[in-house]
Amino acid sequence: MLAIGLAMGLLGPFGTFAMPLGARLLNWVSFLFGGYLFFRPVIAAGELVARHTPLPRLPAIALACLLAAMPTTLLVAWLLLGRGVGRAGLGGLAELYGEVVIVGMFVTVIQLSTRARRQEPTSDEAQTATQVAQDHAASALPRLAARLPDDWGTRVIALSNEDHYVRVHVAEASTLLLMRLGDAIDALDGIDGARVHRGWWVARGAVRGVERRGRAVWLRLENGLEAPVARNAVAELRAQGWL
Repeated sequence: MLAIGLAMGLLGPFGTFAMPLGARLLNWVSFLFGGYLFFRPVIAAGELVARHTPLPRLPAIALACLLAAMPTTLLVAWLLLGRGVGRAGLGGLAELYGEVVIVGMFVTVIQLSTRARRQEPTSDEAQTATQVAQDHAASALPRLAARLPDDWGTRVIALSNEDHYVRVHVAEASTLLLMRLGDAIDALDGIDGARVHRGWWVARGAVRGVERRGRAVWLRLENGLEAPVARNAVAELRAQGWL
């Protein structure tokens, strides 16, 4: 916040360049630290809204920014005008609100990108995770793999129920096995996945996205397949980080 405040003070945007340099720097640093108190929670608030409503994550965070800009606008007006803030009128406050929204969203984008970089695994971590996944795949599914074609490998990405059969999905193919879905899941021998629907099991590593269609939730898998999520499973999957 200090670095951004100093940069904005040197640039003097939104008509502040006419102020003396010292006052300009002091004001912008004060604006940024004051606004930080109101804008710091917007990412968490937006993600909370996105988890409990159909609103996607980024629009929810943008909505939180619009709300956080309201008290921030009053703070900036008070820093600029002191007790004379009432002289600004609704028009002046509205103009100031638009400027606060621009700066607040700019800072929020920086926070989002910084957090994303912190969460990205290093190359060593990524290689280790890949090796663990490969080692696991090589030893997983000994029972179910015995019922698949030899050239399919052992990596199952989903199971779906079709009458008395189970359709086993791998990356580029699928086949039917005469068995119950529950027995097929047991034959996966503990591979990381979940029964997301009465008629579907999905491997966690195969999920590439989440689609919301009204109140319905679907998992988009690596091969383009879409698996429905039962409503009574949404809360548990969300708690486990799937959604």
